[in-house]
Order: sequence, then C-alpha cells, then structure tokens
Amino acid sequence: MLKIKLRVNDETKTFSQDFISGYMFRKAIDLDEKRNKYLQKLLDQENGGKVTAEEQQALLDELYHFISEVFGGQFSAEEYEHGTDARQIVDQSWSIVHGIISQTMEPFEGLDDDTEKKKSNRRKS
Repeated sequence: MLKIKLRVNDETKTFSQDFISGYMFRKAIDLDEKRNKYLQKLLDQENGGKVTAEEQQALLDELYHFISEVFGGQFSAEEYEHGTDARQIVDQSWSIVHGIISQTMEPFEGLDDDTEKKKSNRRKS
C-alpha cells in the first residue's frame, strides 16, 4: 500500500492507495525512461548538451500529475506540489514511481530459476 502525507489548508492529511493498475505500471515505466533520458542529457552537458528549464518543468509536471493519478485523484497535481515539502518532493515522487515498478516486477524475478528447475525435473523423468 502506498501512503503519503500532504499539507492541505494548513492541515496534514494522509492519502493511501492499495490498487495499482497495469496502466499505471506502464506509465511508471514510461516516466522512468523519460527521467533516464533527462539524466543522461544532464550528464552530456559537459559535452555540449543542454537541458532547458522547459524540459525540467515538463518532467516535473508529468511526475506530479502521475502521482495524483496513482492516488486516484484524491488530490490534484497542484495540491501535491503545494502540500509537499520541497526538500522531499523529488525523492518522494521518484520513490513512488520506482516502488510501483519494483513491486510489479517482483513476481518475475524468480521466473528464470523456476523455468530451469522445471526443465531439469523433466529431464530426470
């Protein structure tokens, strides 16, 4: 279950979500890929690449809208941005994205081992 706390109208509220749809998983992967491209572009700045303020804002806007969507619209992207401590918002947001990806991929982690075991058992029969 995902939980976050936001300050809304000078009051701290806790929001939770216990259902993550396959669609949100797909969006999390897409958003993570955009983040990786953005980070690579930042690294390439030393070689002449540039990241614009518009690109940075677009990624943050998409990230905050994603968080709002993950929590089923219990709060808006604007409420999320205004109600989260600036020192935590980026880490918290990406933790949610990566948490969705890792929790969803977890069942696949042992798949290769299970397949090999089944093949090995068939050979023994």
